[in-house]
Amino acid sequence: MNQERLMKVLVGPVVSEKSTMIGEKHQQYSFVVIPDATKCEVKAAIELLFKVKVSSLRVRKSTSIKR
Repeated sequence: MNQERLMKVLVGPVVSEKSTMIGEKHQQYSFVVIPDATKCEVKAAIELLFKVKVSSLRVRKSTSIKR
């Protein structure tokens, strides 16, 4: 995995009431990632950008609902 690709994997954080409560209570954080990112790439990107050790990672693929 090249470093340039890892810098583009994370699009941004998910900022909502639910994600804020989970972050404060369980120290879990939610991010929007590019659609073709793998679990290994997401983990490496978080460790590279935030200088932390990721203990576990859950990836959920969802599509936005157009109304």
